[in-house]
Amino acid sequence: MLKQYAEIKSQYPDVILFYRMGDFYELFYDDAKTAADVLGLTLTKRNHGATGDVPLAGFPYHQLEGYLSKMTRAGYRVAVCDQLEDPKQAKGIVKRGVTEVVSAGTTFSDTQLDEQRNNYLSAVCFEDQLCGLAYADITAQEFFTGVLPASELAARLHALEPAELIVAVEDEARARESLSTLPDCAVTSVAKWQFAVDGAERSLRTHLNVANLKGYGLTEMLPAVQAAGALLHYLRGQQKDPIALLPDLRVFATGRELILDASTRRNLELVDSPSGRRDATLLSAIDRTRTAAGGRLLRRWMLAPLTDLAEITKRLDSVEALVRSPELLVTLTEQLRETADLQRVLSRLTTRRASPRDAVAIRRTLEKPPCCRKHLLNYPAHRLMASQRLSASPKTSRD
Repeated sequence: MLKQYAEIKSQYPDVILFYRMGDFYELFYDDAKTAADVLGLTLTKRNHGATGDVPLAGFPYHQLEGYLSKMTRAGYRVAVCDQLEDPKQAKGIVKRGVTEVVSAGTTFSDTQLDEQRNNYLSAVCFEDQLCGLAYADITAQEFFTGVLPASELAARLHALEPAELIVAVEDEARARESLSTLPDCAVTSVAKWQFAVDGAERSLRTHLNVANLKGYGLTEMLPAVQAAGALLHYLRGQQKDPIALLPDLRVFATGRELILDASTRRNLELVDSPSGRRDATLLSAIDRTRTAAGGRLLRRWMLAPLTDLAEITKRLDSVEALVRSPELLVTLTEQLRETADLQRVLSRLTTRRASPRDAVAIRRTLEKPPCCRKHLLNYPAHRLMASQRLSASPKTSRD
């Protein structure tokens, strides 16, 4: 059994390995010592003949999600090694293999995710005074990339609040400087070749099923391509399907949003308060959203307010239209209140984590748009409808 463990562990040397044995997940050697400290498990040992005692720790299999959440919150990556055959049918030792690697930016755990904020996995590629930044929320099927001045990286990362940042080993120190006031962000350093231009471009073209990246405006944005390619490579290494989880890609543009630095955000108490009270923030004072996706969107808007006057006007026109139509506002609010968090439900469906309850939630949610549309059509000159038509595009109309 320890020989099998060693063979599997050799493929994941920098990852904590949860090794399934019957009704328990076991950890051995240094992994056991780390888990004992982080998870509060009892550290024991097992005699292994001439090689001496083997440090050992473990927990019941049904507590996996809770312990996964604790390890990833502490900044560790975890490989889950499961039994791949029925022990009763096995001849000799049970066949085992890693079914998933989980980290802070790639978790699906309900105990770790906050429905009111995105859980971003990000990657950064430095290129002189510029840097490419890619970020994705696999629980909401959102994927962005772009280029920005290196001097703006820290403020942009603080606006995103990523759970995990992927960076080349050579750039780790520089990246950590940008995260100095984001202590909860886990930094994962990888080999420089994972940011190579050729491999990243090929990976992106395959992912998007396109002959070239011209349609996305990325031909002259190599750092953005490199960052996005490294992010996709990281997901594939975790036994995750990027094509299913992140079906599309958007390129963010700098200059259209006001990126607030950490000091400004803290002093204005936008989403966090020095007292630690969530109800003592501006977000808490104005958040009347009725859906989780709406709550996440409002938070993003607050941390990166618009600077484009035309876009600001469109947004305010939509708000004014609803304020001036109280009956419509009440109707839409009631309809939205009964919807599920479709982004995260669909991500669970994609990764085969969905339950029958999720299927019911999808059906219930899909019943709402026709009703909302019917009510909106009663206001043919409605500013809300007009602003949506003006801003609609092939990439935004699916949201």
